[in-house]
Amino acid sequence: MLTGFAGTTAGLAAALPWSTARAGEDVFHVVYLGTHTRDEAEEYADILGMHLGEEVAASLRIARRDGSWVVVYDRSDVRRPSDPTTAADVATRHAALLRRALELEGPVAEAVRAADLASTWDIRYVARDGDESEDAVSARFDVIASMLGPGVAKDLVVVPGPDGRQWLIWRRRGAAARTREIADHHRTLLAGRRLDALAVPSPTGEATEDASTRGAPVAPSKLPPLPELPPEDPSLAGEPVAPLPPLPSVEDLPEDDGVAPMSEDTIALPTPSSEAPLVAPSADEDASDVDEALADAVDDAQDTGLDAELAQATHDDPLLGMPLEDAIEAYVKGWRQDGRLEGIEKTAWIVHDLETDETLADINADVPMQAASMIKPYVAVAYMHEVARGRIQYGPRSRDQMEKMIQRSDNDATNWMMRVVGGPSAVQAILKKHHASFSRSLRLVEYIPVDGRTYANRASVRDHMRLLRAVWKDEVPHAKELRRVLRLPGPDRLFHRVPEIPAGTAVYDKTGTTAMCCGDMGLLVGSRETGDPFPYIIVGVVERSSRATAFTRWVRSRADLIRRVSGLTWRWLSVRRNLA
Repeated sequence: MLTGFAGTTAGLAAALPWSTARAGEDVFHVVYLGTHTRDEAEEYADILGMHLGEEVAASLRIARRDGSWVVVYDRSDVRRPSDPTTAADVATRHAALLRRALELEGPVAEAVRAADLASTWDIRYVARDGDESEDAVSARFDVIASMLGPGVAKDLVVVPGPDGRQWLIWRRRGAAARTREIADHHRTLLAGRRLDALAVPSPTGEATEDASTRGAPVAPSKLPPLPELPPEDPSLAGEPVAPLPPLPSVEDLPEDDGVAPMSEDTIALPTPSSEAPLVAPSADEDASDVDEALADAVDDAQDTGLDAELAQATHDDPLLGMPLEDAIEAYVKGWRQDGRLEGIEKTAWIVHDLETDETLADINADVPMQAASMIKPYVAVAYMHEVARGRIQYGPRSRDQMEKMIQRSDNDATNWMMRVVGGPSAVQAILKKHHASFSRSLRLVEYIPVDGRTYANRASVRDHMRLLRAVWKDEVPHAKELRRVLRLPGPDRLFHRVPEIPAGTAVYDKTGTTAMCCGDMGLLVGSRETGDPFPYIIVGVVERSSRATAFTRWVRSRADLIRRVSGLTWRWLSVRRNLA
């Protein structure tokens, strides 16, 4: 998840002692233009991190500037943070890279003074007796989540503090005055538990895994535990044993075995399947139609013997009375009717219940779609297959590359791992031969280009689902480690900013983003009302046949569609599977 921007004025530098900015120093940062809302800024920061590299990604923040939210490269800790010329040079280089990678036009990035940016503020929860031990912070997490409700719990995280301890923080990322008011209110609510609430500038630390919203699943004793990292073997320090050859250009790549080069005809989108009509009529239709649709949905629920809770839920939301596949198709149809999906766009969806091993929704599930960064779990499986065969080793260096590839979506790390295995053709050959169940539509034919424009690699959402299913059921080598990596905290489109899904839901996922593809493949573990875990897979992909011009707004909108379908899926499962 993104952190808020930690300002670098004298006062904020004093409040955040882990920043190396000196009090009174006029620091210059790089601001990336083109966003207005906080959601847009967060989505854009995720994308920028993929293109600008790990070092920059770790220092991306969001801040307010002239009433809008912007993404900021925080240069507080660089060698010469107060040199405006250096900051301007960085902005120029980044702008040129992003124009190529994302086909952006107009101003892209510029250097700004820290004083011209408004920091965001969070709330820290502390014990009045000063106990900040790990056990105390963990227990406090549960108390705060329970007392302050899901709105706080979902963004409650633990971050490294300047004193070397873990700080429990609600990532509110709001204005200072309002955050102080809320902190005062929380202090009153928590007084009986001898806890205090303090408004603090949003810290720059990453959330720790075990207390982040992607960690600590419900009923942890009933879930496969997260594995400890294997001890480092000094003998692996030199792996891989031979230096890797230079990365070839896309034009020089060999063809994959049995896979023809991707032509324009191959890449063209298939004809969309028919979509069910939207149940809820438009505003200009007769009101009696609404009543009739509601009545039919309630009757269907009652006729099929479903309980009163579902019948009521159906009355409140007609989509919940349909089979999940019909409900998703109807919802997407509504977006098309409203003009929020273009005719050149295609969507594909799949939802799979891992408890019953039943596919609940299946829309364009076998159509090969652009994979973007969702190709990276396939690379991970192929790499681990070769580790299991003893051909390559998995040590400190390769573990680091694996985490960068999945958690940070680092393209250089992905290409490194493909090269160690033998290149895209070797990765595909391994998967086709040994893991055919989730590589039926797979076309892994290119390295990730330097500019990030990866359009040729393709797979179906059913492939994505089956891969996640195999990882969950230990049907691939080193599945335990793959689950650990997929669960590392990071951006997603299935849980974060999906209000229906409660805090504590475990998330194993990988997103994919280009100017032609927006998707997420994820395995979520919720909790039944009995406390038992409920695992399921949801995959959604939106693909267009030409590059989006308003890139950030297109990605933001399509990511929002995926989040809304994820929320709809959770609501449907809640009444059908008794989720808590």
